[in-house]
Amino acid sequence: MININVIKDKEGFIWQFIIQGHAGYEEIGKDIVCSAVTVTILNASNAIEEIAGISTDLTTKAKDGYALISVPEDVDRSKKHDISVIMRTTLIGFKSIALKYNKFVSVIEEEV
Repeated sequence: MININVIKDKEGFIWQFIIQGHAGYEEIGKDIVCSAVTVTILNASNAIEEIAGISTDLTTKAKDGYALISVPEDVDRSKKHDISVIMRTTLIGFKSIALKYNKFVSVIEEEV
């Protein structure tokens, strides 16, 4: 199962997505659930870098079934709106995948 942890602050700003595990929907290389999650997180990272000009420090270890996207804590306040929209949209994508493939993906939201 793929576990997606969503780390937010009290205001609801999403700071991180931590993704761990493999879906097990199909064999590696043919797993559409893993592919959907991977494309979603890569799109978020690319959008933040292209639109906000911020490096998200996306760390991936596909072999280990791990990905982390993290917004820098010192991000300029003027860029937080765009980043917030991208991260919330990404969360909607993850929830949509989990709704359709709930035996293979879980989304857990945490406030810190």
